[in-house]
Amino acid sequence: MSLARRFMMSSGRVAEPGQVEYIDPGVWYFMVPPGVFQMWAVGIAGGEPGMNVSPFHGGKAGNLHWNSFSVTPGEVLEIQVGTGNRNQGVVNGVLGGYSYVRRNSLDYLIRARRNSSTLDHLTLGGGGGEGGSGGAGADANGGLGGGGPGYAGKGGRGGNYQGTSNGQLPDPNSGGGRGGDSDGVPYGWANSTGEGTGLFGRSPDKSTSLGPKLFGAGAFANDSGGQKGGVRLMWGGGRSYPDNAPDLPSSTPAAFVTSSGGSDVPPFPITVHTDGAQPGDLALFYARASTNGGFTGITGGSGRWMLDTAYFKQLTDEDLDASAAGTLRGSGTGTWTWGAAVYRGPVRIEQRTVGGGAGDTIIIPGFNKRIDCKRVVLIVTDPDPGGAIAPPAGFTARFSLATGLRLLIADAAPKDYADGSPVTLTGMGAATDALAYLIELY
Repeated sequence: MSLARRFMMSSGRVAEPGQVEYIDPGVWYFMVPPGVFQMWAVGIAGGEPGMNVSPFHGGKAGNLHWNSFSVTPGEVLEIQVGTGNRNQGVVNGVLGGYSYVRRNSLDYLIRARRNSSTLDHLTLGGGGGEGGSGGAGADANGGLGGGGPGYAGKGGRGGNYQGTSNGQLPDPNSGGGRGGDSDGVPYGWANSTGEGTGLFGRSPDKSTSLGPKLFGAGAFANDSGGQKGGVRLMWGGGRSYPDNAPDLPSSTPAAFVTSSGGSDVPPFPITVHTDGAQPGDLALFYARASTNGGFTGITGGSGRWMLDTAYFKQLTDEDLDASAAGTLRGSGTGTWTWGAAVYRGPVRIEQRTVGGGAGDTIIIPGFNKRIDCKRVVLIVTDPDPGGAIAPPAGFTARFSLATGLRLLIADAAPKDYADGSPVTLTGMGAATDALAYLIELY
């Protein structure tokens, strides 16, 4: 690590209040900001699908757990967000919607599984109540989905499929979700889940959770997955979880740093410029073979790049020290077209897969901005070089490349992106495996 970076990470700077959410299933990495020595985390496991063969029943919800722990500025935490799918596969020996925060392969700071007959919590820190179980089904249909996990008591139980009983409220003072009803209040049999749980703690009267209730509820039937899990980290501002966990604004800068791109044939390297980057900055990278070939990844640095098509990573000291002349190096075979951009600021990522025929208009669902949102970034890739993607309304192109694939990296100020506003893309090519990601910096 360079002397300048050592000084920056150990300068005793007092951290701005902050928070970060991970709400897309998968494994993510978070770098602890300068000046942060204590954090809170909450994790909600993904809900279970129902069973639409005998014995019919709705899916159980995931569990919820929270914890406070010491951290070191600059250390990298690993976060997993559990899915609501039954067949996620085994992750660290656990099947299903397992969510956690850990600092290495053995040191779990928080973790939550789906509930079971043995209340399989693995309690670290505060142990939330069980998620509600699903209701009974009939006529080859699964029961209603269970409600989301609570804090001190169980979430609601789902109603029976045929309407003999409706979904139940959660235990008093639990903050858990309500189970799905058979008569459509809050969710009828044709919908997929009960009411989930939010990530912002419980209400002052402890009757419900705060924030969008999008996490952890069980599902109605086997072919409709339960709600995904979620993880939230927060620090500063005198907050604690679960009864004092609001969003707080900060003046932490979020800005565009640099971009680079090109088209290469062997021998490599591909060069992803990091000029002016600092530890914690977000690097976005996308590469695609325009002829037969394979990408073997970024060399140098530490940790892993998120996802396997478009690559995301918060840069570490090791990444920057390994990047000769301000570059990270990639390698592979075949002819590659690639582009990259680096941004400053913590991140929330919404992955949206898009596709369609030539010239289709694509609508990307939006998200509600955090209170301290500084910038919204859009990255779009279209493997058909015949496309003609243009920046959508409100977004300014930071990087655009037309050879070998269509790649657009564009960003907007908060005022140019309304809460929940969909993003419209025109000029897509004929390929059906284009990708789009909305990224929020704060």
